[in-house]
Amino acid sequence: MTYLISGISGWLGRASVHVLMEKFDVKAREIVGIGREREKISIGHGESITVLTWDDVLISDIKPKAFLHFAFVTKDKLSALGLEQFVDSNRSIIQSVQRVIRALKPECVLTVSSGAVYKNFGSSDLHISLKEEPYGFLKLEEENAIIASSREIGAAHVINRLFNLSGADVQNTEPFVLANFILSALSDKRIVIKSDFEVFRRYIDARELLELLLVIANRNESIVFDSGGPLIEIRSLAEIIARKIDGHVRIDDPGISPRKNASRYYSTNNTYDEFCLDLLTKPPTGIDQQVQNTISGLLKAQTRSF
Repeated sequence: MTYLISGISGWLGRASVHVLMEKFDVKAREIVGIGREREKISIGHGESITVLTWDDVLISDIKPKAFLHFAFVTKDKLSALGLEQFVDSNRSIIQSVQRVIRALKPECVLTVSSGAVYKNFGSSDLHISLKEEPYGFLKLEEENAIIASSREIGAAHVINRLFNLSGADVQNTEPFVLANFILSALSDKRIVIKSDFEVFRRYIDARELLELLLVIANRNESIVFDSGGPLIEIRSLAEIIARKIDGHVRIDDPGISPRKNASRYYSTNNTYDEFCLDLLTKPPTGIDQQVQNTISGLLKAQTRSF
């Protein structure tokens, strides 16, 4: 029984390895990663995991129980790459995903899409213009490609449209308010809030998300659904972080302008929360614990860098 994971060195890839090993008793030898080059990496309990290139995987004799796909060029890379390279890179990944699904015929395909596929807060309207929202448009393109390829081979597909993530396996910190607040508090004993308007988000823990997706996949069900989790305004988030980090942490807040509307990037749908209660028999992880998990992960990452 093999679990194939693209983007295995990223946040969701690492979280999936921990979940597979700790929740589903999967061994390192039963996990194969997909990356830019062939190598051995250590995630989780220190055991070595084989990573192959996309081309290697296509000519392998792997018969995956599940294909967990997380490789994608993220939105924060758009300005550096330019639109043409950003689109080409992601479409190349999408095509590779389709080839792997058709060639290896996994029993199920799991992926994490994005809340950026939606046009507006609280709306079910989807982005249909590449120029208007390149990242959201391409994630929707990826969803459709995975659904079509999975149906061709009779595999289940489980897709979560993610809005905001937390957790111990955080890797790419730059675009994320939660990680940036924590890093600033750790290094400078200071959190700077730049928005003079309210900013509301709902966060979920990455390992919880992956456990839920795998439980759904094991039921041989196909579904596309939004992330959920507890709702919080970033000033309250900053206060929680400050309390959890040793030493005095100053919060610089420009205040809230009564003339400005709040920023809301989260789903109003509660399917995720209901699934947690039904399938994991617990509510989504509370924001205090999510913050603590993220702090612990960033502290470990800092220790490894020295």
